[in-house]
Amino acid sequence: MAELFGDIFRTVRSINIFDIIDIFSVSVLFYFLYKFMRERRSGRLALGVVVLLLLKFASELFDMYLIQFILQNVFQAGLIAVAIIFQPELRSALEKVGASPLRLKKLNDAKNDEIALMVNNIASAAADLSSTKTGALIVIERLTKLGDLILTGTVIDADPSPFLIKNIFFNNAPLHDGALIVRDARLHAAGCFL
Repeated sequence: MAELFGDIFRTVRSINIFDIIDIFSVSVLFYFLYKFMRERRSGRLALGVVVLLLLKFASELFDMYLIQFILQNVFQAGLIAVAIIFQPELRSALEKVGASPLRLKKLNDAKNDEIALMVNNIASAAADLSSTKTGALIVIERLTKLGDLILTGTVIDADPSPFLIKNIFFNNAPLHDGALIVRDARLHAAGCFL
């Protein structure tokens, strides 16, 4: 036990300022990578890749040779497949790196009354639009993130009011072509292409 504490103490004493900067930089990188993947539909696909990596690690830990062989071949071909599958996300990430400074955004969960108000306002607007035979595409984001679709429209980030919804879908209005995306009980983007 004394050896373990001695090793820990020597390791802590050997940490310098560059190690702290390195750890902080990697933490920030992982945070923004997580945030980026969470905003996209491919987040679930990334979760599948993580599960395969954990399975590969477990197969090496417990010497499961057949699973190791299969996963090794999957990963050899899988790198090219991942690059093809994640091509839109990789391109978007590279565009964001040079486009704007990194900003932290507060994550909020919508409360039940906000959700009820949003549903009532959308239903009221849909009833009015239906009476005038005006079409409207309204997408409510739930578990699957729609960040890549939001990029095709105009972010409005407004409270859900029936008048605003009817105004967006008013014939010949600038945003009436395309879908309205609702995120966190707010009208997040309009004119989005699905």
